[in-house]
Amino acid sequence: MEFPNEAISEGCSQKKSGRGKIEIKRIENTNNRQVTFCKRRNGLLKKAYELSVLCDAEVALVVFSSRGRLYEYANNRFISFQHSTHSLSFHILTIFTQLYFKAFFLCLFSFLFWCYLSLSIYVCILYNINKLLYLEVQF
Repeated sequence: MEFPNEAISEGCSQKKSGRGKIEIKRIENTNNRQVTFCKRRNGLLKKAYELSVLCDAEVALVVFSSRGRLYEYANNRFISFQHSTHSLSFHILTIFTQLYFKAFFLCLFSFLFWCYLSLSIYVCILYNINKLLYLEVQF
């Protein structure tokens, strides 16, 4: 038994509607590249807003264009660069400095802890050697 839709689909290849995949590479035409940047930037900003609202997440997004122009989004709970008296570079520097010092002190603590363990093992070894020497001197 043959269904009517099968007969049509076998005879010709139907074109599916929807978006096709694009090759991800640099767009050579500057006008097309600028239009694509604007559309994708707006889509990215919209996604960041939706993520912050739907998931109650703290979202901050910073985008620099090829011309060096800044576009940013930050929800209310996060640092808002627009309403701040400091520049964006100051905020980024502050955040990176905090992260750097956290990583630095974590590494320093790890190093000092390793030194403490090494020295404590060394002290135990010296204590045992001292104990053996003491026993040899007694006999």
